[in-house]
Amino acid sequence: MTTTGENARPLPLIGQSAAQAQAADAYERDLSDWLRLDGQEAATLDRGDLEITIRTLDEITRRVRETFVTEGS
Repeated sequence: MTTTGENARPLPLIGQSAAQAQAADAYERDLSDWLRLDGQEAATLDRGDLEITIRTLDEITRRVRETFVTEGS
């Protein structure tokens, strides 16, 4: 992986980025086929799934931190 600075997060390799983009495209095509959506509807639903996943992970992280702070005090 490549980094841009001392404390910077590693940047994904081009091949990895391409594979992730292809996987997202395949997922949107699957959504479109399974739910009989057009491409734009599938892309919107995919973005909504991502937003829900991020909010869920943020909430899990918050609760875990609260648990450890409470137990550690």
